[in-house]
Amino acid sequence: MSKIFLKYSGISINEHISMLRIKCANQLLVGGQSIIEAALDSGFQSVRTFNNTYKKYMGMTPTEYIKKMLNQKRSKT
Repeated sequence: MSKIFLKYSGISINEHISMLRIKCANQLLVGGQSIIEAALDSGFQSVRTFNNTYKKYMGMTPTEYIKKMLNQKRSKT
């Protein structure tokens, strides 16, 4: 099944799951949850794993993402 998934999506199942977890974490972070809560609530086993995975897929740390979102929010008002 994983070979079929990779063939049709271009990414592995594990990568897909990681991206879904990061997307979930982004929503939690924007909603005001702490990094620890967002990491655990989105399915990561540890904050360290979350931070490494987050940086890999987002190109920034969760803290940088929160600051970026806060700055965007401020500039809209």
